[in-house]
Formats: sequence, C-alpha cells, structure tokens
Amino acid sequence: MQAGTLNCDSGNGQRKVSLLRTDGQLLAPSAIPLMMLLVLTVSVSPSWAQRPLRLVERREVRGTVQSVRPGMIELQTEDGDVLSCRIQDDPQKGVALRGAVIRFPADVHVSGILSKDALRPGMLTEFKGQVNRAGLTSGTVDLITVVEAADHPLRWEPAKASTDVQEFVPHRICARLHSFRRKRLIVDVPPESALRKNRVSFTVSNSLSILHYSRNYQAATPGDSVRFARLARFDTGDWVIEKLNIDLATGRPAKEDTESRFAHLSNQPGP
Repeated sequence: MQAGTLNCDSGNGQRKVSLLRTDGQLLAPSAIPLMMLLVLTVSVSPSWAQRPLRLVERREVRGTVQSVRPGMIELQTEDGDVLSCRIQDDPQKGVALRGAVIRFPADVHVSGILSKDALRPGMLTEFKGQVNRAGLTSGTVDLITVVEAADHPLRWEPAKASTDVQEFVPHRICARLHSFRRKRLIVDVPPESALRKNRVSFTVSNSLSILHYSRNYQAATPGDSVRFARLARFDTGDWVIEKLNIDLATGRPAKEDTESRFAHLSNQPGP
C-alpha cells in the first residue's frame, strides 16, 4: 500500500501529517477521506467526524518538567501554565489524539552533568583512552558521556593501526560499564574488538567529568529544566511536542534505559 499524508492547515502554512492504520501502515492517499471518516466516526461524535484535522497553534515555551510517562509529558511554563503534552513514543504507532492517530515525530535532546555516584553497571559509556593490543592502558580518562544504545553502537576504535603489542594507541570507545570504583573504570570490551580480553580497566583523572546525553524524553524526571519546547495544538484540543530540549537537574542520578538496566546480567564471561 502506498504512503499518504494529510496536510494540517495551521493558518501560517501547512505541515504534512501522516495518518496511520491500526496495523501501523500508512494509508494510501485515495483511502484517506474514507478511512478518516471511519476512524473518526468510531472515536468521536458525528458533529466533527467529517471535518479535517487542523493544526491551529504553535507555541514556544521554557519551564520545568512536572511529570513523565509513556506518550505524555507535563510541562509548567515560565508563565505558570501547566500543559499536558502528547509525544510520539513509537514511530510505528504515531500519536493518539482525540479521534485520530497521526505521525508527528519529536526532535528531543536531554543532557546534563552527572555525579560519579550516578554510574551503574550496564550503562553505555563513551570516552577516549589509550590502550595497547595486550589490553593494558595508559594515562587517564577525563570525560565520560553516558549515552543510549538506540543512537550509539558499541565501538572500540583505534586512532591508527599498530603492529607493536606494547604501543599505547588512542581509542574512541563506546562500551558497557562493568564497574566503577577507586578511580578505576572497568568496561566490557565489544565483541568486534581484536582484543582477547573481555574487560579492560582505565584510570580516571581527579577532575573527571560525567555527562549524560539522550534523545529519549523518558530520560527526564520532574524538576528538570525545559530549555526550549515547541508545541503544536490541534483542533482536537491536544498539545503535541514537536521539539524538546531538556537540561537535567545538576547532580541527580541518570535514568537508565531498559537495555542498560539489565546489561550487567549478560552471560559474557569475565577476563
């Protein structure tokens, strides 16, 4: 079946919004009027079932996160307004409004500074370190970024090829955290690495910085700062997130994604 879109007239221009079937497939353009009528007639009263879905307002705000749950995030603006906003959680399912399901992807960025106590086994970490082919390390790690698997594949990437087993080569690394204690960062070596060791230990510096970056809105928690949000309001009365930038509250623990939370239970053998 061919893809189709519905133009939602915002008054200041149009944004193409994809209508979805319940099986997650896009409707063909010729099927949209009939299928839209069928879907809306079941979901809402006949009084508005035959009129098109309209994007009536866009609003840009700053403020604070009040609550987060799947498909919804509640924001309090600097003006004191509390807005319950829908957000696309699954690209295959779209966003369920009052009487329609639309595809409305959100551009999300969640970032902040974490305390050392926030590091947990299984977290996906990115950093730079010096390693030789024997799995020994040199120097210190100054910066660790906690990321998520959806956007960051495992990586053990040397800056150059070396035939000297003892030569320490700078690496860009994205690996699961095994443990962090007494200034030692121990990570699981990705299976694609040429190293024969399953785990490698790095020394961290006294000035270690730990950042967190995610494109998942569920990494946010109440109290985090909304640096910027662009919202769209449809004539169903629903607010939908279009763009969202969140700064984590300083020093709070990171919320782990499901894959990170259970990664330390892997059957991968020790060194």
